[in-house]
Amino acid sequence: MRYAIIFISFILLNTQLTAQDYTGKWRWQIKASAQDIQSDYLLELDIKQEGNKIYGTRTLYLKNYEDMIVWVEGEVGSNGEVTINSKKLLNFKLPDSVMVAKTFSYSFKKDRFTDEMMVGMFRPEEDVAKRPMRKLDPVFYDAVYQRPVQSIFKRLANTLPKSFDSIYAIERPSVIPLPAKKTPAAIETVIEHTLTIPNGDVVIDLYDNGTIDGDIVTLLLNDKVVSEHQKLSLAPITIKIKKEDLADSTMVIIQAENLGDIPPNTALMLITVNGKRYDLNISSTLQKRAAVVLKKR
Repeated sequence: MRYAIIFISFILLNTQLTAQDYTGKWRWQIKASAQDIQSDYLLELDIKQEGNKIYGTRTLYLKNYEDMIVWVEGEVGSNGEVTINSKKLLNFKLPDSVMVAKTFSYSFKKDRFTDEMMVGMFRPEEDVAKRPMRKLDPVFYDAVYQRPVQSIFKRLANTLPKSFDSIYAIERPSVIPLPAKKTPAAIETVIEHTLTIPNGDVVIDLYDNGTIDGDIVTLLLNDKVVSEHQKLSLAPITIKIKKEDLADSTMVIIQAENLGDIPPNTALMLITVNGKRYDLNISSTLQKRAAVVLKKR
């Protein structure tokens, strides 16, 4: 009887672990300190689970530099906790002045209330080559390399192919196709509003419209990026345009980076010129960029 109970418990435990599937794309937005020249950035895990083994890529989306992409491997423990370690740099073209951890580990579990969230800790490993920078700014150096950081990842989608070779058979991480970045040319641009404005400097404030649900956008002026990977919230994303920089017709474009929890990606845009304010509702998707055309009076 005792062996039967042990056997049943073993089956139940394995069933629970199997149900905890971590395959998919997960994203975590970090608020950088004022000293951090990278500004705010996004971390993205694109991972595949096979049994209790996990592997894939971690991408660091930087505002001013190329994406940092690292191959990661790990496993799901008997308690359901996941451990992931960095294994190989796939793309790293950052100057020495940028302090980011090249090697690191994560440990996390799914949130007890939802399978769409993972909560855990990020543990960086010290970059010996950048130890001299501790003399220039010891507080910032220690914040980057010495302190674990709580991480909250949110699932975006199941993006990796279902069929993969075993983790043990993969010798070159580069054989895994990395997610291609969308280009504005591949997305339809739809003009939602056209305004004739007085001559003057323009201030544009962008808020989440309605429920704060994690919408992330990139703003462009005439197809030139002016604010990238910004999360819409109650605090505005603000851009300012000098009157001498305005063309006879200037296009302000909002490109959705995701759809948030409640599709589509919606925003409230407030445009102020010479004390006159225009309130506009903006809606964009992954296939459609919303545009506002500003024409000089």
